[in-house]
Amino acid sequence: MNQTLYSARGVGLAAPQVGAGLSLILVDPTGKADSGQLKVILNPEIVEAEGREVDSEMCLSVPEFSVEIPRATRILVKGTDLEGRDLSIEAEGFLARIFQHEIDHLKGTCIMDYATALKRGIYLKKIKKGKL
Repeated sequence: MNQTLYSARGVGLAAPQVGAGLSLILVDPTGKADSGQLKVILNPEIVEAEGREVDSEMCLSVPEFSVEIPRATRILVKGTDLEGRDLSIEAEGFLARIFQHEIDHLKGTCIMDYATALKRGIYLKKIKKGKL
């Protein structure tokens, strides 16, 4: 998953995006393999959330598509690291948005679910015409 994340220049990746049936996410707000900021979390759960901001998001699973999504501006995520130790991570701003986006994937939600029917339809027509 690390290789997939960084080769795609992503900042987050959820196991279901690569066909793995795990509740696992990778988050690195820098998108750079050598940053030392990679967080790998099993069974992540948002236990606190506050604030609200709408911003544009893109996704590795839906190329060349963006949508405005409301997200909490500050969250507390709990989960487990790969050694089985409990984790508790406070995140704000962009980092909080990444966590929420990846946890959405674990719940079966992707950015297309936030788009209007019109926007989804236009995107799907582009795919059918081979323009994406």
